[in-house]
Amino acid sequence: MSKPLRFISLTPDQQRIVNNAYQYGEKRALRRRAHAILLSHKGHTINQIRDILGVKRDTVSTWLSQWEADGIDGLQDKPRDGRPNLLNDGEIALLQQLVEDHPHQLPVLHAKFQEKNRESGQSRYPTSCSKKNGNSCKRVRYSLKARRDETDFRNTQGLINALKEWEDSGTCDLYFFDETGFSQSSSLPYAWSPIGQPWEVTAYSHSKRLNVLGFYPEKGCSFII
Repeated sequence: MSKPLRFISLTPDQQRIVNNAYQYGEKRALRRRAHAILLSHKGHTINQIRDILGVKRDTVSTWLSQWEADGIDGLQDKPRDGRPNLLNDGEIALLQQLVEDHPHQLPVLHAKFQEKNRESGQSRYPTSCSKKNGNSCKRVRYSLKARRDETDFRNTQGLINALKEWEDSGTCDLYFFDETGFSQSSSLPYAWSPIGQPWEVTAYSHSKRLNVLGFYPEKGCSFII
């Protein structure tokens, strides 16, 4: 006698959670697992999900079991210990302080860190340790946040939403406009900063570069002037 087919049944709230993970999950692995749960809920068998996602049957079965046991948390990657930190607590604190004092001066940061380590009879390169300490080295980017009026910004967002409704009703055609610039040399350095919080500098409209204007409609093709 064959075993009964196995399916996942989701409540409306669970469907919303899993669909959000499928569409916006940070990691591809989470999105694939969420996709498998949604397919099972829609009536696809384990073998069908295996063929759709290109994984082993046991892998699909494990994902279903993880969902049944722990919900969305069961689909997340489990924390890993990783490689042991090369720095002791004192060196980690020193490195973090140097990152805050010299975020834009990478050679200075490295030199000062090596100098301190030589004083203690050690020599270590701080880059990988700084990343593990929750920092990333990204190019500084321009931003207009420091120049905008927050009240006016929120009011403009409301106006844009109203214009979108007009376009949906056929009252008007809505285009979004933006500009960018190109230069033979960049004045934006790289800098250490906490992950997800890159350094920003205020953008100004006057500079020696080639500016390009772009218009993008919500419906149709974009074009550039």
